[in-house]
Amino acid sequence: MRSLVCLTWREFLLQLRELFAAFFTLVFPPLLVLICGSIFDDGAPPQSSRLGTIDLSTPSYITLITTTLALSNSPITIAAY
Repeated sequence: MRSLVCLTWREFLLQLRELFAAFFTLVFPPLLVLICGSIFDDGAPPQSSRLGTIDLSTPSYITLITTTLALSNSPITIAAY
């Protein structure tokens, strides 16, 4: 377990060396959720549902962000080796 933590920490530090990758990994995803949440926020949810638009969209945003980061950061990570 210790080696996994060490490896994860090293990969995180390597990720921070690339400013472009670090921005789109750490800053852009929460910013995207906040922007989309403020744009598509419909105020009070209707009486038939307790969930608003952003509550229903958050899982798809997380999946979109994770997939985009995996596809865009894979070449950077592989090239670093």
